[in-house]
Amino acid sequence: MTDNDSSRLLEAGHIHLNFHPLRLLILRAQFAQVTIADLGVHITRENSETNTINEMASRWQRSAPETAVGDMPEDESENGGESPVSLIIDSLQLANISLHLTDQVPQTPFITTLTLASADIADISTVPEAQGDKTVNLELEGGAQIAWQGGFRVNPPAFNGRINLSGFSLSTLARYFQDTLPFQVDDGKLHLALDYAVDLAGTTPRVDLNGINVALETLQFTESGAAEPFFSGNAIRLENGQINLPANRAIIPAVTFDGLELIASRDSNGDIDLQRMISRVLPTDTPVESEPESPSSDNNSAPWQVAVNAFSMESNELVFNDSSLATPFHGSATVDLALTNISNTPQTRFPLSVGISLDTGGSVSLSGDLAVLPVPDITGTLTIDSLALGLVQPYLGEYTALVLESGALASSINFASGENDPLSLGGNLTITNVSIEDELLGESLVSMGGLEVDNMGLSLAQNIIDISEIILSDFQARILINEDGSTNIGASLGSRESNPGPAVQEADTDSEPAALPSFILGRIRLDNAGVDFTDRNLPFEFNADIRQLSGLLENLSNRSSQAATVSLEGQVGEFGLMQLDSKLDPFAVTSNAGINLRFTNIELPSATPYVIKFAGREVDDGVIDLTLNYALTDELLDASNRMVVRILILGDRIEHPGAMDLPLDLALALLKDTNGEIDLEIPVAGQVNDPEFDFGPAIQTAIRNVLTNLVTAPFRLLGRLAGGGDTELDHIRFLPGRADIAPPERQVIQQLGEALAQRPQLILEIPLLDGGETDILALKTRAVNNRIEDRLASDGQENETLVNRQTDILETLYTEVMLTPALDAVRLANMAIQSSEQGDENPEGNVATELDIIAYNRDLRERLIDAEPLGRAELDRLATARWSNVETAFAETGLALSRLRITDAVFSETDDEGWLTMRFEVDVE
Repeated sequence: MTDNDSSRLLEAGHIHLNFHPLRLLILRAQFAQVTIADLGVHITRENSETNTINEMASRWQRSAPETAVGDMPEDESENGGESPVSLIIDSLQLANISLHLTDQVPQTPFITTLTLASADIADISTVPEAQGDKTVNLELEGGAQIAWQGGFRVNPPAFNGRINLSGFSLSTLARYFQDTLPFQVDDGKLHLALDYAVDLAGTTPRVDLNGINVALETLQFTESGAAEPFFSGNAIRLENGQINLPANRAIIPAVTFDGLELIASRDSNGDIDLQRMISRVLPTDTPVESEPESPSSDNNSAPWQVAVNAFSMESNELVFNDSSLATPFHGSATVDLALTNISNTPQTRFPLSVGISLDTGGSVSLSGDLAVLPVPDITGTLTIDSLALGLVQPYLGEYTALVLESGALASSINFASGENDPLSLGGNLTITNVSIEDELLGESLVSMGGLEVDNMGLSLAQNIIDISEIILSDFQARILINEDGSTNIGASLGSRESNPGPAVQEADTDSEPAALPSFILGRIRLDNAGVDFTDRNLPFEFNADIRQLSGLLENLSNRSSQAATVSLEGQVGEFGLMQLDSKLDPFAVTSNAGINLRFTNIELPSATPYVIKFAGREVDDGVIDLTLNYALTDELLDASNRMVVRILILGDRIEHPGAMDLPLDLALALLKDTNGEIDLEIPVAGQVNDPEFDFGPAIQTAIRNVLTNLVTAPFRLLGRLAGGGDTELDHIRFLPGRADIAPPERQVIQQLGEALAQRPQLILEIPLLDGGETDILALKTRAVNNRIEDRLASDGQENETLVNRQTDILETLYTEVMLTPALDAVRLANMAIQSSEQGDENPEGNVATELDIIAYNRDLRERLIDAEPLGRAELDRLATARWSNVETAFAETGLALSRLRITDAVFSETDDEGWLTMRFEVDVE
């Protein structure tokens, strides 16, 4: 059969009907056998409205004669809708039945053939409750096959059996959408098998699908025009699922993603292929209008119950290639995921486990559980193990000349997100072995042994950030000032030209700013840090090396009236000492801060380049003690700085532009005191928010004053013998409560030992040093602090914050020693008062109080220190330890112990710098 345009419609090689006409006598139209073979049907879809079938139906309808209304057949529904004659086919056999489909609607016409290879259907009957069975084999394009076996019943309708689809090529489906898909399907096979039972006898159909197995295998997709696939994988499987109607229940025992690989690539223009393909399918400039949800046609139907017993992703890999960088980036991660007991039942929690291993080193794992209904809720633990920070180096190199050579991140964080709190977390974080190289200079810029963040917590609902302690160990930095005044840090950070990022949307000035979170940090500890400093913006290169820098920043909070305290101590050069003590509010430094910075025993020859720049003279010898005191109140700076220069020996004059042209020798001789020291106070004051305020002129004036007042004086005997110049070697100093000898004092002992070696008849008398109340306070303070630290180490409350643990311990100690007043009275004295902001609704201004925990802890600590018992024996032991350490230090210089003599205890008050002085006496043997 052909159409009017001679296109093929239908061909049949063989049709055989074996009919029993006598069966009509018993109202049965019965065929013993119906055989159809080599049948071909051609269907063409010409446009969205016209195809072969509806076109022929339309022609047929137009060719029918008009029928009078009175001649219309009577509606069979009035007779119950049942035919009086039963239809029976004993055997229906079909072979090689082909359906040729052509769809001309796509830009590239789609042509395929569906072949019914064989079908054997027995006992087709409209007789009520008559059963039949069938075996059907279909062949699809690409060698795919459908095997269909089972039984059926025509009256009333019911069907059961099994369907098995194997080897269906996804490229067949992709070929139909090839004009709209941004990718091509290189490979992929669909396998489907299920058992079915359908009963349409009742008013409510019953459908049971069991043993549903779906597998997508050997997948490979490639973007159109690309050479390499962006997606490939072994299989996606759904195993042994079942669907039941009208129970509206779907159960899937297992869904598995096995060995999938997804590759995202960014080209040299910055375009990402996955984003490009998605934009072709879903253009971003086309608004998506959501259709209103239509009401259910059956309001009495049961709600759907969906459950997935196990969802897993095994050995799947995510790959990202970025060719837009100067150094192309390639990274991959292996992802494993397991999610079990998935259900749409409210309040059901699904155990979740995720593991990610990166090819650059390290892994990330997550374990917990997830709930979706009635609101999303997740809790779990995120663990990061040895995650290599070098992962970000290609991107860091785009903007800087810094090379992140090494570094690893590790963390264990418990987190939760739900209806009550959008995000809360708590845990620890560690960064180790960080090394950052300066590519321009070819040397290390920053290195760090470790950064530990201990017991950190965050809550968005409570708007709180709480960190117990941060420990920074073995931090080393290289700072270089070049000849033109630029720095190595500035050069490294600004050495790359970068493309401008996306425009930053201006903040809405009319909106209310978000409230800052409450922040509290118990302590930052710095261990064994160092700075290597070089200044080449001078006549000669200046180098300084600060080592063994350690210190603490304690009690940092934006909700406390107490300022944070900072203490640092480090060694400068071989015998120099740097100390910093300050109290400040980092959130408003210029409002209230006090800073005391001390440099002790710093060798002046190393500062010769600075002296030449301002004074045109070398410094052959000398040391300087520098004390800087800064007080900031309401952005007003009041600084009192003191320089003490000793053992000064000026060298040759060096001509330098801008250097002072003054009679320095005469000026220094006039300014020296009876001790041969130059003691200079340098006051600095100003409004720090004034653009014209600058420390530079004040500091330059101070240095010029120092150089103007430098003098050379007669050497004292022992100073000359030791090569130390005109210095007094008759004393050393100790910090209150301490017996260790500081680096500057070790130098004094070394020089004095060398001088005594040249005068063998001299005996050095060393007294026992008694600091009195100063030592007592220091010893009490240390005893209380040690007791607190001992209890911190054994209280077993590591998950609590440091501040809260200190509070518990302080209260316990306070109670144990039965101090007065009672703890309630101490708490009341440390309550912070906050004014209510209820406005006109509460004109009396109710107030609410809360405990200032840091002030309360400090008050308890001071009361415990004051009450700490300390006897004379402790002071005697301290004095003896000091004498013993001095004796050992002299012995290390080679001085015989017989040259040392112990004398009675001598009381010493602290000097201006807070040190105790041990003065020596010299006697003759």
